[in-house]
Amino acid sequence: VQNSLIVNSSNNVVNSAEEMLRIFERLMFDWVLAPSTNRPELEELDDDRCIDHHESDMNSMVLLCDACEGKYNMSRLKPALTRVPSGDWYCPRCVSGRSWLTVDPRIGRRVQSGSFSGTVESCKFIFTEEGKPS
Repeated sequence: VQNSLIVNSSNNVVNSAEEMLRIFERLMFDWVLAPSTNRPELEELDDDRCIDHHESDMNSMVLLCDACEGKYNMSRLKPALTRVPSGDWYCPRCVSGRSWLTVDPRIGRRVQSGSFSGTVESCKFIFTEEGKPS
C-alpha cells in the first residue's frame, strides 16, 4: 500500500508539472513572443480574461482549452459554437500545431562561422546528465 501511495503522488506531481508547462507556454507565446504590435499593455495582462478579450466575454459562455488552458468565448470562435462540446476541446491555436519549434527567433537567420554558412532551419536544446545545456 505504501508503494502505491508514492506512485500515485508522483503521478500527481507529473500531471501538475505538465499542466504548468502548458500554461507557461501559452503565456510565453501571448505575452513575451507576441509581435510588439499585438502585445497587450502591461495593465491588460490578466490570465482570467479570454485570449482575444472582448467586453462581451463577461456575459458569455467561455471554453477552456484542454491543452493550453486558454479561455475562448464560444460565440466569438470561428465558426461559433452554440453548445459546449462533449469530451476534450482544443483551441484553434493548439489545433494548428503552434509549438516552440516554429517560433524560435533563430529560425530563418543566416549564420556564418569560418568557412561554414547557412540558414537556421530548426533549433533544439540538448541537456547533459548534469542538467546543463551542451
